[in-house]
This record gives sequence, C-alpha cells and structure tokens, in this order.
Amino acid sequence: PPRDLATAAANPLVVPDSSTNVPPWHFGMLNDTARNEAFDKAIGLALADLQSQGRVGADGALVLDVGAGTGLLAMMAVRAGAAQAVCCEGDPTIAETASRIIAANDCQDRVKVVAKLSRELELGCDLPRRADLVVAELLDCGLLGEGILPSLRHARQGLALDHAVSIPAGASLFAVPIESFPQPAALAGPCLSPSNGVGGVSGFDFGAYGVFRPQSYEQIWLPSLEHRRLTEVQAIFDFDFFEPTHEECRERQMRVKLLPQVAAEGAVCHAVAFWFRTRLYGDVYIHNEPSGEKRHWLQALLHLPEPVKLQGDELILTATHKRTSVSFHVAAASQ
Repeated sequence: PPRDLATAAANPLVVPDSSTNVPPWHFGMLNDTARNEAFDKAIGLALADLQSQGRVGADGALVLDVGAGTGLLAMMAVRAGAAQAVCCEGDPTIAETASRIIAANDCQDRVKVVAKLSRELELGCDLPRRADLVVAELLDCGLLGEGILPSLRHARQGLALDHAVSIPAGASLFAVPIESFPQPAALAGPCLSPSNGVGGVSGFDFGAYGVFRPQSYEQIWLPSLEHRRLTEVQAIFDFDFFEPTHEECRERQMRVKLLPQVAAEGAVCHAVAFWFRTRLYGDVYIHNEPSGEKRHWLQALLHLPEPVKLQGDELILTATHKRTSVSFHVAAASQ
C-alpha cells in the first residue's frame, strides 16, 4: 500500500522495507565532508544574494530539492534562512526515510517531502508556487549519468521563477586518452584488458563474447590504474544547467597533440578517462579530478571497443554527450 509520509515522520523508529535496493554509494556520499560543506556554503550564499537583491517575496524563499534522497540539502536551505523547502524523491522508501530524518532534526514544519519525480510535481499542490532556488545533487562520476541536465532544465522551465538560480549552476568536463600496461600478478594495482573484452580463456576461444562488451563508462580511481597519459588533459564541454536554450546533445571533434615521448615511442590507446569540475554557486566548486583528494566520486573510464594504434604526433578525439551520457571515439590522425 502507499506510504503516508506524515505518518512516517511521526514514527521515526519504524524500520523501512528492507527489500528496497538503496545504492551503497549513498553512504559514501553522505560521509563526503568536503562535498557537504561545499553545498552548505553555496546554498547559504545563494539565499543571501536572493534576499539582498530583493528577489524574495514577503513569504520568504522557497527551495526545491530535486532528487532529494535524505533531504540533507533541503535542511541546509532552511537552516540558512529559507522559509520552506520541498523535497521530491522518486523512491518511496527513501522518501519515507527522509521524512523521518527531517522530523528527527525538527525541520518537519518547513521541509516537505513528496514521493514523486520532479517531472511529476504539480504546482499549487506538491509545490505551493514556483521556487526561488533549485538544488540538486544528481551527479555521477561522468557528470550526466544521473540526469542532472534534463532534471534541472525541466525545473527551470516549469517549476522555478524567472529570477531563480540553481545549485549546481554549471560544470566543465575534462578528458585524457590513456594507454594501460599489463603488470605482474604480484602487483596490486589494476590494469585494463587490451581490448576491454575477452579473447582466450583457459585455452578456449571466447572472442564471440565480445558482443557483450560494456558500452558505458565505469568508475575508477585513476591513480591506482597502471597507465600513461597520451596527451595533455583536454577541456571537452561546458554546461550551464539552468539555461533552457543550451543544447542537450552535442558532438565535438578535436585533433590533439600527443605528448612528445608518446609521439617518439609510439603508443596504443585503450581508454579515455574523464572527470568534472562543477560550479555550485559563485566561487564554490566541487570536482573529482584524479590529482585531488579521493572523493566518493572517482573518475569515469570509457574503454574503447578495440585498442587504437597511434602514429605520428596527433590523434583525433571525438566527444559526444546526450541528455544522460558521455562517450568518446579515438582514431589515429593519419586515418
């Protein structure tokens, strides 16, 4: 039967249905102190600016938290001075638990939980009016995989006031083609299969199994991977999450110089590693760069269908993004 969120909030000791598959990465995310502090700071700055610029009405700021999960960002918003926050969360069990967490923190009078996706919200019912501030932590290691682009665009067009702002505001995506090195079994670091598939297994030909080769990226801590970069890091795409005219699908092709040693020695490209730098608000940023502190977001790694042998001093890197995905193609510049 449908869950009553008000009843859930009033009974914080009731254990939710354990059959719900809550992703284990939720716990790493909630324990990422740097992430939490950045969102808290950004929300406080945004609300202060809205207030000081006279863009908040007499009823105070209304915040919409899209894909709210536990309701953390909404509680940060009311602590920072928002009059009310509405959380929308598509998973009913997570929404129910969020109601308990909100009640346990005495925020239930100012934070409302709606067990719906944001595109299902009804103005005047689920959301009393259009929001002044929209917050959403819908980021995966490859930036777009959790749907932040369509979710914030929809909120901008249908759920937010004209003067509203979003957190995050935008992001940049960076990438680098890499070559992976096999290594002795005694070494602990991982390495890539040369073709991201299988060939021979225990003396048997398994080449046909390659049709099931993953086509999407995976999450990896790049410093642990035995590899070398083939080029400098490339800036790939910039995103303005709250700009409704921004293209949701783009393709970009670049001729990229190989690093001098790579060009001199020759190389094979096995994969493209990529990561994001996201502007939350003002000068507040979060990122998952491999040179920084290890975070709950690692880097994204897209294996190429087959290794690409590089010749000369350049390669051709083609990047494509759609509403919820990023992909790359690598070719030798001489092809």
